[in-house]
Amino acid sequence: MNSKDKSFALSDFDRSVHRFGRVTGLIAFILMLLFPLVASVAFDITPDIRLIWQPMLYIAIVMAVFSITELIAYPPIIGSGSVYMSYVTGNVSNLKMPCAISSLKAAGIEQGTAEGNAVSMIAVGVSTIVSLVLIILGLILLVPLTPILTSAALKPAFDNIMPALYGGLAGTWMIYYWKQAVTPLLLGVIGVFLLGLTASYILPFSFVLAILASRVLYKRKLLG
Repeated sequence: MNSKDKSFALSDFDRSVHRFGRVTGLIAFILMLLFPLVASVAFDITPDIRLIWQPMLYIAIVMAVFSITELIAYPPIIGSGSVYMSYVTGNVSNLKMPCAISSLKAAGIEQGTAEGNAVSMIAVGVSTIVSLVLIILGLILLVPLTPILTSAALKPAFDNIMPALYGGLAGTWMIYYWKQAVTPLLLGVIGVFLLGLTASYILPFSFVLAILASRVLYKRKLLG
């Protein structure tokens, strides 16, 4: 094996990460499918395929776009191990990615390195544990807190959860990478407000244009 081949060879740690990630991902996939199957058998409920195939097809098409772009964009940033954990536990873009990026910046470690992948896995693992603890507490306290959560005083806050969440996430990225954010931001504004397109159509083009624009900025030494 020449030096060029060695540079692309996976280490034993990387192989173990991929092997463990594939096994746990397959187990999680089977368990997710078992719940509706068991519920269908236990309650003698058979879904009408004629009623659900169109919504299922639409969701599959939309999620296919997101999945392909995420699988290309995420591994170089947070590493394969973090991607496996994130896709099993969920909340990738709105929780796992910000936690991993923040941990890398706090530790002063570069993305895409072996050390960066290790830090990202620790960050994603800790965020997963914290999320599970909060979910359990939420389930326990849901009934006692229902009168407070459904009060008129808190209604404006709950009506703006999604804008606040994604606005905060986008703002964080744009502060650190504002040069790279200009192109996809302009495309999103034009696509949504002028052309009336949805995110499933805008995301692939934004992804490609962001890469091309970043490469142009890098070639002209405008990054850093």
